[in-house]
This record gives sequence, C-alpha cells and structure tokens, in this order.
Amino acid sequence: MVGNIRTDAERVAPNVMDTTPENQAATFRNQDQIWPVRVIRRGDAVRPLPYPASTKGSSRRLAPTASTSA
Repeated sequence: MVGNIRTDAERVAPNVMDTTPENQAATFRNQDQIWPVRVIRRGDAVRPLPYPASTKGSSRRLAPTASTSA
C-alpha cells in the first residue's frame, strides 16, 4: 500500500482528475481508497425519502405513476 492506495491488485489513480484509460475503471471502482469514507449506521426507524414537490428543471427520470402512460 502506498499512502491509502493499493498497489497489488488494481492500479488506481491518486486523484480522480488524473485518470488514464488504463486505470479509469479501477479508479472509479475503488473510490473508497481515494476519498475518506465512514460507515453511517441506520437507526431503528427507517423512512422513505420524500418525493420531490417539483421536478421542473430536473434531468432525472422519476418512477412512473398511475397517470403516466407507457
């Protein structure tokens, strides 16, 4: 291990802005080696995320609703 980057299995770039075609897939697959990570444990009560009130200007595709035709 060099710094916080593994050298034995897959070669990852030391910075996501310095990827090459050879190490790009390995770098994105191993983000936990590049960025600080921590475990966030869930509590006893798990609730769904709120549905957005408006999707105006959003490029995300939302799940179809009953009024959406296929």
